[in-house]
This record gives sequence, C-alpha cells and structure tokens, in this order.
Amino acid sequence: MLDKITSFIDSLFIHAILITILLFSLPSTIIIQPPSEAEEEGIMEAVAMDEEQLREVFEEIEEPEERPPTKVAITPPPPPPRPVAPPPPPPPVVKEEIVADIGDKPCEQLERNNSQPFLNAAEKQRLKKLCKQQQKQERQLLAEAQKQEVQKRKEIEKQERLRRQQEESERKKNVELQRQQTEKQRVEELKKANLEKERRLAKVTENKRKAKEEQQKRRQEQQQLVREKEKEKPRVTERQQAEAEEAKKLRAAEKARQQAEAEAKRRSAQEKARQQQAEAKRKAEQAAAGAAQKAEEARRAQAAQAGNQARVGQVIAQILQRVKSRWRQPPGHDLYCVVSVRVLPSGSVVARISKSSGNVAFDQSAVAAVYNATPFPIPKELSENVRKRLTNIPFYSSEDTKKRGK
Repeated sequence: MLDKITSFIDSLFIHAILITILLFSLPSTIIIQPPSEAEEEGIMEAVAMDEEQLREVFEEIEEPEERPPTKVAITPPPPPPRPVAPPPPPPPVVKEEIVADIGDKPCEQLERNNSQPFLNAAEKQRLKKLCKQQQKQERQLLAEAQKQEVQKRKEIEKQERLRRQQEESERKKNVELQRQQTEKQRVEELKKANLEKERRLAKVTENKRKAKEEQQKRRQEQQQLVREKEKEKPRVTERQQAEAEEAKKLRAAEKARQQAEAEAKRRSAQEKARQQQAEAKRKAEQAAAGAAQKAEEARRAQAAQAGNQARVGQVIAQILQRVKSRWRQPPGHDLYCVVSVRVLPSGSVVARISKSSGNVAFDQSAVAAVYNATPFPIPKELSENVRKRLTNIPFYSSEDTKKRGK
C-alpha cells in the first residue's frame, strides 16, 4: 500500500516539474488563452482520475483488516415450540442509496471544477443547473421512498395486529380446551372413586355375611359332634375289644411272616454257596483244559519250528550248492574270503565282501558267483527264516584251506 502512495506522489511531482519547465521555456510574448471545451473536459477527466485513484488508496489504508469471526461449536438446547414470527420490517430507505441509483456526477464535477480557475462561467452555470436538477430529483425520490416506507410500516403493523389477535384467539381456545379436558378428567376420577368406594363397601358387607355364616356352620358342627359322641359311648367298649383282637392277630401274622423270611434267607444263602462252589469247580476245569490245550499247542509249535528249521537248513544248503556250482574260481593258493549276503523281501540279493582274501580277482569271482546264482530257490513260507539265517557265505580256494579254518 505504501508503494502505491509513493509511486502516486512521485508521478505528481514529476508532472509538476515538467509543467514548470514547459512554462519557463515558452517565450514571454505568448498569451495564454483559456482552453477549449474539449481540452477542458480532458483536463477535468485526468484530474478526476488522479483524485479517484488517491481516494481509493486512502480508503484501502483506512479500511480495517477484516478477520473472520472465530466459530465456536455450541450445542443448542432443543428449541421450544415457537409462534409464527412476524415478517421483518423493510430496511429504511437512505439518501445514499437514492444517490447511488441516480448518480452524483454533476455535483461532483461542479465541486472539482470550482478549484480550476481556467474554466469559463458558462460551463460552471451549466453544471450548477444540472446539480440543482439532480438535488430536486433526489428530494422527490426521497419523499416518495419515505411515503412508501410509511405505507409498508402501516401494512406491517396491521399484519402484526392481525397475527396477535389470531394468537390470542388461539391461546383462549387452547385454554378453554384444556379447562374442558381438566374438568372431564376430574369428573371421571370422581366417578372412579365413587365406584371404588361402593365396591369396597360391598366387599366388606359380603365378608361380614360370610363370616357370620361360617360361625353358624361351625356351631352346628360342634353340636352334631356332641350328639354323635353321646351315641357312640355304648359302642366304645365293643370297638376297643375288636381292636385288641385285631392287633393280636396282626402281631401273630407279623411273627409268622418274619419266620418265613428268615427261612427264605437261609435257603437262599445255601443255594448261593452251592452255586459258588459249582462255578469254582467249572472255572478250575476250564483252567485245566486251557493249560492242557496250551501245552499241546506249544508242543506242536516246537515240532513245527523244528521241522521248519530242518527245512530252512535244507534250503540254505541248496542255495550254497547253487552258488558253488556257479563260481568260476580263479587260480590262487591258500585264499579265503567271506561274502555278506542280504536277501530282500522282493527276492533280489545284495552281496558285498565282508572279509577280503587280499586277492581282488578272487573276491570279485565270489561276489559274481552269488549274483549268478540268483534268484535263490526260497519257499514263501520259509523266506523270513532263510533271510535271517543266510547272512554270510565263505569261499575257500581249496579243501585244505577250509580244513585249516582260515
């Protein structure tokens, strides 16, 4: 903002210096003539523009910085029922609005031109006339606006009176309605109270009547009991004797029953002991039979195992004979090796040297003899026993070596 003011003052100062230089550079014989109408209008417009710019600058300086109001969130209470609000009165018509509508240029130009000595009188007279016409028009418009405002205010007051009358009529109507409802409710409550009072009175009367009847009934029952007792006195002795005889019979029957129960218990105990002895004997016999059966089964198993062992030995001997027949012994003297054999469940064989003879050709010929003899002739029922016993096959280069046990 200060930059704008500074630039504006600098421009004015430069204009003043240029005008001063121009005046001193002109010859003294030149007569200054008043400017023409077109030049006068141009000068007035330029001066008006400068004044308007200066006014705008000062207005911007004087205007306070508007800050947005801080908004505070307040939770309003629930609004009560409100009557219909009257229409707001129209805003008063001010003179500034009327002047803004019709403009204020003639009077403003007249005020600005009064400070210019080179304007002619005709132009000033014309501006004065226009200014008076403008002021007259402003007064007329202001009077008309005030008249209209008075009419609007009267209409608003009339509407306000009607609204108040309607509200008062509605209020009286509501009061009367509320009074009627209150009266009706009071009458109903009074009726209910009377009915409740009559009901209680009837209940009390009924209770008294029932109590009186109950008392009379008990008195009659007591009298009837007294009469019955008087009648029963002669028969009391006979009844007592009959009761004594009945009690004696009952005691005898109870004693006989107890004796019968004791005899039944004794017989039941004897029968139970006999059954227990029979059960023990049966179990002993079953145990002896089971032991004999188990011994027989063990004997048969041992015989079968011995037979199986003999057959397993025969199968192994056949396998060894088959391997020896397929062994191509290389030349050598005093050689001995052991081939480790593992027979798989599928029937295939895995062989390797577990104890070497020191002669590679001899060892390889032994392993080749084992593989050439496969598959081994092993029955299925003896395959497990043969695989367990056939683990190593010795190879000797001569019978002497075998005898020496190398």
